[in-house]
Amino acid sequence: MPRNLVLALLILFGPVTLLAEDPAAKVDKPLWEYGVGVGYFTYENYPSSNNYSYQLLPFPIFQYRGESLRADDRDGARAYIFKKSNWSFDFSGDIWPGQTWATDSNRVGMPALPWIFALGPQLLYDFSEHWQFRLSAMPAFAANGTIVETTGGYFDLRQLYKWSQQLPWTNHCISSGNVALSFQGGTQDFLANYFEVSAQQAIPNRPAYRAVGGLLTYELSVFESLTFGRTGIYLGGSLDNYDQSANHSSPLDKSDHNFTYFAGLTYTLGESTKKAYKEQETEGLVNRYKEYKQESK
Repeated sequence: MPRNLVLALLILFGPVTLLAEDPAAKVDKPLWEYGVGVGYFTYENYPSSNNYSYQLLPFPIFQYRGESLRADDRDGARAYIFKKSNWSFDFSGDIWPGQTWATDSNRVGMPALPWIFALGPQLLYDFSEHWQFRLSAMPAFAANGTIVETTGGYFDLRQLYKWSQQLPWTNHCISSGNVALSFQGGTQDFLANYFEVSAQQAIPNRPAYRAVGGLLTYELSVFESLTFGRTGIYLGGSLDNYDQSANHSSPLDKSDHNFTYFAGLTYTLGESTKKAYKEQETEGLVNRYKEYKQESK
């Protein structure tokens, strides 16, 4: 079923990527805008769990499209450190929600899973307007209440096909999104959060296990946004394959294939009169510093 659902999403949104680039999709956007939204999310309780959580949540939205700092609905949040015509080096991140043992029957009697954040450098290379390669290698941090501590490192190797254009059969409807294939993994400390079982936590159907570093998953994902003036509709899904995971023999590795998805609706309440910097106008902080030094001579 997950494979069929991903295929359906690709069939539904894939043809959009084949349309000719429409200049209307290049309309000037505001430097910043804010609004409200509501989203429905489903996610695995932890990587390779066979149990899922479901959430319907309202949330505020804020988008900013500056010269070196950008946070929008196309590429997420990132701060450009260094940027050239077809490649850039920026600062980005990822997040994994925490879980109590009561949420997942596989972890009964084990400590609650912390919220884990990965923050660090990311290398991006644009082969063309649509094809992009990303490589992330980030330190990870675990948050348990008010305590935040390092928990190893995380890596993500990703190839994307991106699009942003006006749909020809509509008036003022902009389609943006991407299809991505990624390989994700981490160090022993990072993956131990999800797969390690100490001797004290072992039970007959959950023997002790020491986690190792390496591959976590390879993932196929699709994301699509449709904007009509102030209204935005967002759809996305990810299929994760764990059958080659470095910790596939862990008793906590319960599922080889997991499918997660989300749907969201947003409405912009206000925006700036100043226009955003276009993607080709953005600069890295190092580039801007060099320009400042040259101008001050």
